[in-house]
Amino acid sequence: MKRKILIGLSVVAIALLLCWGVAFAICSYRNSPGSMQEVYEDRWNIQLPAGMRELYIRKPPSSMDMGGIRITVYQIDPSTENDFLLSFSDQKDSAVEAEIAELLSYESPDTEPIDPAWYPDFNGDYRWCKLEKDMDVIYFIINADGTQLTLIEFLK
Repeated sequence: MKRKILIGLSVVAIALLLCWGVAFAICSYRNSPGSMQEVYEDRWNIQLPAGMRELYIRKPPSSMDMGGIRITVYQIDPSTENDFLLSFSDQKDSAVEAEIAELLSYESPDTEPIDPAWYPDFNGDYRWCKLEKDMDVIYFIINADGTQLTLIEFLK
């Protein structure tokens, strides 16, 4: 009789642990970012415009938390008004251009190179912003006609 009670309690305990684990996994999944835009917003505490369309992404094969360079290019509506985008500088900055060129030229042996067709165009006008946190940095560049937003993130 004691053996049946012990087995019954064990089954109930295992069932409760499994239910708790499934509930935890579902909550974690729902609270984790679902898109690259949400990843950037969470990591950098910013609000990007709604309705952006991802055109290109290149990220390291390992988790971004391990470090590396990620570039994401979005198509945006040039008439979009967003407080964050409005804070960008419209003054060309050769030092920022050089920093970005250095990041984009870095080749890791275990990743595909960044497609140069998606590099920001610094020949014309552009707007930009640079954020730094700890040793990490992200650059935001909006092209001359305001239709493309390029994010270049480097996490150490």
